[in-house]
Amino acid sequence: MRTAPPQRPSASDRRSALDGRRVRGDRTRESILLPGVRLATEKGLEGFSLAELAEASGVSKAGISTLFGSKHDLQAAITARARKVLDERVFAPVIAAPPGLARLVTLGSVWLDYLADPNLSGGCFFAAAMFELDAQPGPLREVIRSDMRRWVTAIRSMIEDGQAAGEIITSVDAIDEAFDLFSIGVTANAMIQLGVVDQPADRARRLWSQHIDRLRLTQPRRKR
Repeated sequence: MRTAPPQRPSASDRRSALDGRRVRGDRTRESILLPGVRLATEKGLEGFSLAELAEASGVSKAGISTLFGSKHDLQAAITARARKVLDERVFAPVIAAPPGLARLVTLGSVWLDYLADPNLSGGCFFAAAMFELDAQPGPLREVIRSDMRRWVTAIRSMIEDGQAAGEIITSVDAIDEAFDLFSIGVTANAMIQLGVVDQPADRARRLWSQHIDRLRLTQPRRKR
């Protein structure tokens, strides 16, 4: 008696199996990247080992290598994951505010709240990476350099929008002011981590507000 040949999986079954593998793969990647961001912030992008990441994530070194390939690709993926967190927690609420002065005020609030978060182990990923890689030529440095340029350019645009709207004095140089405000955030991150002064986040908030007050036009230009 002949046995019926095994049925081939339908196209729908194959798609479902593929989708399931993708979901499991994405879940595994996430379980690696989140502790990867923490380790890179605490020890540096070049400072953590695969063994440390394997222990922190619960994924074997072989599994990590299979998913990400080279260490550079892993570092780039960790940086992208850190950027996503920053976009969600800082840039999204800033972009939701009206252009100009309101965005500058919002940035000071949400950025410093983010830096002062006690669950943010090691502080700001990008501040740590900036100091780690600023003198180390290579593709990873260029990624971080691009992120830092994005920060400064975003602040500069907020200032220029405020100047165009008649909210901010036009005599100041937007890049100079972006440099100053960016420096407040980066310094606050270091002071929070090192504990050099008491209440560093509150001090940084006051400095940010004082700087904004100096930029603010006392009599906004009337709209025609």
